[in-house]
Amino acid sequence: MKTERLTKNVFVKTETRGCNPGYVVTSEGVVLIDAPGDPAYVEEYAKEIAKLGKIRYIINTEYHFDHNMTNGFFDAPVIASDITKALIPTNTDRWMRQATKQLYAEPFIVPSPEKYQKGWPSITFSDRMTLCLGKHTFQIMLLPGHTAGQTAVYIPEEKVVFASDNVSASGVIGGLHDALPYTWQESLEFLKTLDVRCIQTGHGDLLTSNIRSCLDQLSSSLRERVEAVEKFKAEGIRVREAAELYEKMFPEKPPPASEGFAPRGAGRSRFALAHLYQVIGGNTGY
Repeated sequence: MKTERLTKNVFVKTETRGCNPGYVVTSEGVVLIDAPGDPAYVEEYAKEIAKLGKIRYIINTEYHFDHNMTNGFFDAPVIASDITKALIPTNTDRWMRQATKQLYAEPFIVPSPEKYQKGWPSITFSDRMTLCLGKHTFQIMLLPGHTAGQTAVYIPEEKVVFASDNVSASGVIGGLHDALPYTWQESLEFLKTLDVRCIQTGHGDLLTSNIRSCLDQLSSSLRERVEAVEKFKAEGIRVREAAELYEKMFPEKPPPASEGFAPRGAGRSRFALAHLYQVIGGNTGY
């Protein structure tokens, strides 16, 4: 994992298999924002953090397993939105084993169900929560988008926000398979109101320049995709055919090799299109 030092006290790991986990060092201990997706990183990660202080809390930004699968390896309470807590149990042992085989060229070694459940959230919030440690304030906010329980963590003293998979530095929206697209637009608008000099993204490069411009691009990218799906539905196009049209309209850029994803074949968008058809309303019509 590559370490990106955003400020004196804020660090994010990039070029990882799984999410971009990060941590904030305070005078009263360390707060993790998400945990490494791949258990292979845990020992190295724990040793690095142990030199900086005791882990006081883990804050999970979403329920997808690549953001929380290794929570249970750390001895700290986990904070998440009520929605995320409710959804995390859907990451069953069988599902995670299948998903890692499908998603990654080299599947993760999935922790035991007991180990995974040990890291389930024990502290939750419905809309907003403020955590204060030393001179640091963690404004923990429900910002639905990539998932219904999507959470952002804003540290005003550092002018950094952990926005996770709601934001991509590429300016191209992604991950619509569980998305709430209309509220995602609202969440992107809200992020523009924050005084930040860096946004942590869920995957890939961090957003450290032209922040507002990138958020505008993401809004536009999302709008184009939603309008395309709305048109497909209005014309009575079935999901299978709509997915093929969608992939031609919005070809995917391959993810960085460092993330270790397996090649994705044709029809990769069908699951996302089926979800969007349901969210936008009407009959999915396979």
